[in-house]
Amino acid sequence: MNKLILILALGFSPLATAGTTITGGVFDFKTRAPIVGATIRMNGPRGSSPSNRRSFARATVMTDESGSFSYEYEGDGGYDGEMKVTAVHKGTHAPMTQTISVRAGGPQSIRLMFYLRAEQWMVVELGAAGPSPDRTEYLFRSISNSGLCLNPLRSQSNWDNADCNSNGMVVGRIKSLTTGRLVPLLWDGSRVVELPQLDGFVSGLGWAKAVNENGEVVGFGGMQIDGQNRTGPIRWVDGVPFKLPLPPGAVSGYANDINDQGDATGTISLGGKTRSVLWKADGSVVQLEGSYAATPGFRYAQAEVVNDSRTVAGTISMLPPGITLDGTAEEHVFVWTAAKGMTNVGTLPGHSYTKIFQMNGLGEIVGTSELADGTAAKELGTVSAILYSQKQFIDLNDLIDTDYPYILTEAHSINDKREMVGFGIKNTGTGLFGQGFYMKQICPGDVDGDGIVGGKDFLTLQRNMGTGSHVPGSGDLNGDNRIDSQDLAIYQANFGKKYGARCVVQWQQQQQQQQQQQQQLK
Repeated sequence: MNKLILILALGFSPLATAGTTITGGVFDFKTRAPIVGATIRMNGPRGSSPSNRRSFARATVMTDESGSFSYEYEGDGGYDGEMKVTAVHKGTHAPMTQTISVRAGGPQSIRLMFYLRAEQWMVVELGAAGPSPDRTEYLFRSISNSGLCLNPLRSQSNWDNADCNSNGMVVGRIKSLTTGRLVPLLWDGSRVVELPQLDGFVSGLGWAKAVNENGEVVGFGGMQIDGQNRTGPIRWVDGVPFKLPLPPGAVSGYANDINDQGDATGTISLGGKTRSVLWKADGSVVQLEGSYAATPGFRYAQAEVVNDSRTVAGTISMLPPGITLDGTAEEHVFVWTAAKGMTNVGTLPGHSYTKIFQMNGLGEIVGTSELADGTAAKELGTVSAILYSQKQFIDLNDLIDTDYPYILTEAHSINDKREMVGFGIKNTGTGLFGQGFYMKQICPGDVDGDGIVGGKDFLTLQRNMGTGSHVPGSGDLNGDNRIDSQDLAIYQANFGKKYGARCVVQWQQQQQQQQQQQQQLK
């Protein structure tokens, strides 16, 4: 029988059938050298009946010494639709996902070629100051464009942080030890400020969710809506609360993020349904669902973040095709722009339950995602920290070395230099242990973070050779807390490389800010 060989191009989904042979190769994007030992993951397609609609067919194969792989998909009449095929080489290259379509029918052959871009990432544990990641020295829920933010109230067991800016301001909430209510709180760089609510009503759900570079804060707290005590969206300017306007008929609202232009985003309760909104800096309110609310299976959308380009992202709840029961709804990621409206961009292959936490100025989104097959939430290995970048979802665990002891489960924040913070867990043998993490892309050989491996980097290495310093910018290029011949070898192997702004980390600015914050905390 003749076999049809298809080379998968970007944006093209070839048709596969039961009895399909999937072959291909994995190569370095720049050198075209074969990548040996890469993992090829097959996720999908779904079952076709309500009882198995949450399930995905899954398989894994490895590339051989020539970078090639082969997989026989038998399938059956009940499994059709899309299959996501992902090539992963942990610790050295960014993963890549391609899509094929599976339908019942005769045998066919598909050939997929993956060209992976070389990327290296480092991940370190944030210093613990107590039994909980919320007590760490640095925040694991937020990172500013100047780098890590100090945790000003890490000794307070009732403190829940949410966001920070480059000026050392931190916002969140704290549980009152007397009333048990949750109170919105601001650390202004030197002192704690309890943020007031409105109309004489103190909601038990108050929370300062975000702060921009101008010190404007948004969140939610008590106010009167149509003469009733409710929880509504608030903007605080210099500590003074202002109501964010609600459309007629809305009975509550929650502001979740604010950009540097003063645009805020969040959700409202309108007509018994959750709806996403954008509060523009000019005072106007835009409801984001638009015509997407009429999409089959749509249930609701929760806007979480907005960047300076006025791009909004959040979680969208959808019923899978052919399913009408709310208990089987999935949560995907949506992106909204004024030009295109709301778009469902999906989730990590093989996953169905996603929550996002932050978006940077490049439009990259971080969050957490859970497997789709009904496994219990938060079981080790079923939940992954994710990055949405260049229209592709990436499991952050696929970017780091296989010997890292933690599974990264939640990515909470990403800045414009692609530095990330979040949360991971590991099995200690006696139970699961959680820890905050910091993660950044490595520019091998670039000591000072200027994007160029050159003479200045060598002088820093030479000056610090033999020391045990692990301070960023000191020359510890392999993260072993020593500056030695191994670091020099990394420098020599990459001498002359120009990485550009995508990898640059302004260490001096970050260190200066951290030193100032340390002084303020004393």
